[in-house]
Amino acid sequence: MNRLVQTLALGLALSRCAARPAATPSAPATHAEAHRDALAEVPLSALSLAPEAVDAVLAPLRVDEGVPAVEVAFVSAGRVAFVGSGHRREGQPAPDADTVFAIGSVTKVLTATLLATLLEAHQLTLDTDLQSLVEGTMRVPHERGVITLRHLVTHRAGLPRMPPGFAPAAADDPYADFDVAALARSLAATAPEHSPGARFEYSNFGFGLLGHALGRFVGLGYRDALRERVLAPLAMTNTHVDISPALAAVRADDHDPDGRVVRPWRFDALAGAGAAQSTARDLARWIDLSMNPRGPLAGALRRSQEPLADADLGLGGHVAMAWFDLPSERCLFHNGQTGGAASFIAFDRETQRGVVLLANQSSPRVTPVGLNLLRLLRGEAPRSLTQGPPRPAVPLDAAAQARLAGVYRLSPEMTLTVRFDGPRCEVEATGQRALRCDPLGPAELWVRAVGATVTFALPAAGPASGLTLRQNGREHPAPRAP
Repeated sequence: MNRLVQTLALGLALSRCAARPAATPSAPATHAEAHRDALAEVPLSALSLAPEAVDAVLAPLRVDEGVPAVEVAFVSAGRVAFVGSGHRREGQPAPDADTVFAIGSVTKVLTATLLATLLEAHQLTLDTDLQSLVEGTMRVPHERGVITLRHLVTHRAGLPRMPPGFAPAAADDPYADFDVAALARSLAATAPEHSPGARFEYSNFGFGLLGHALGRFVGLGYRDALRERVLAPLAMTNTHVDISPALAAVRADDHDPDGRVVRPWRFDALAGAGAAQSTARDLARWIDLSMNPRGPLAGALRRSQEPLADADLGLGGHVAMAWFDLPSERCLFHNGQTGGAASFIAFDRETQRGVVLLANQSSPRVTPVGLNLLRLLRGEAPRSLTQGPPRPAVPLDAAAQARLAGVYRLSPEMTLTVRFDGPRCEVEATGQRALRCDPLGPAELWVRAVGATVTFALPAAGPASGLTLRQNGREHPAPRAP
């Protein structure tokens, strides 16, 4: 899942009809009832890991990309080893297990776990019609069929990646002003391109909608429902949705791909898609409980891992309740990116090994590095992650730049803007920060932060008529916008 197209930087989830279900939510588990068996913290050597081997796997992030801070948790059969490097903020110490990072789309698995608790309590089913949960406040499109919670939690609702009309007031904080009223307007303007369940299409819109609907059903709103139903029972005491002043003081600073400090993203109605902030310690605990479900949410954790549909990830596999199941990698995983942070969590149930990787800079390489950390923990050889432009950069004169500059439409909801400022070239996708790129010739750019190429269709004279974004073996054509 990459930053430009697949996950919208949060690189890897509506119909009408019935009345609100008759069942009312039961009381959440209390802190006294929460299962608090702690992982045993051990040194790397206890897990047969050598520091230099871990450093080598992290080198693509720490050395090649210069990510300021990285924190890793290795989880193995009830034990955990933490590794931190870099600095949380300029002039401050390295991160540790309790340093807070933005986790972006890993939030989606928390949202799915919230749904799983309601399924286990027989208050909802996967076939519950979304319209019944937002009745009276929103109209869910139904022209192509009923959209259910199953469709939302597996990215098969037929909803686009981003809400129609998504136009953030600030590109460096794109979700902050998208409130419930905007969510309702976008839903009303949505015309699904295919029937619910027909195909996989990763959707931040869908998961934000799911979080809102579940919060409304519970009667607490998404943030409080997640805290009371999921975070408190799992004893994830340092995981939050909102960034309070106290939390801001212990967060790692966010950085864009060029290493500049940027403000953290804030969320309103789409919080369920990517708002959470967490620590390596909390996420390690969650991974451990997921590999060996126990405690008050054991049933919900097991249910959330059951494969429900195929997932078009370019890697094969299936999607469970937000979790992606990759048989080729023998793990369940999810990743996340915001404009200034990246995250990855994965576990192998068979070997009872899992990893957490948190970085305070947006980077698509967090996922392949995370998979290599899991391989290392299993005693396997990491894979080469050599990545670079296919050819050396070449300068473009003003006339050549003018032919490429412009706005190109990747989808009805997403454009890619190409601009030049002297020798500096940038591409910017809707709702994302601009990314530096290097010209490889008169009709091709290399987007360094995401390992993508942009190839332009150039007529004999005049501006480019369109472009093709190539990333992770896929092609995304985009005509020039009128």
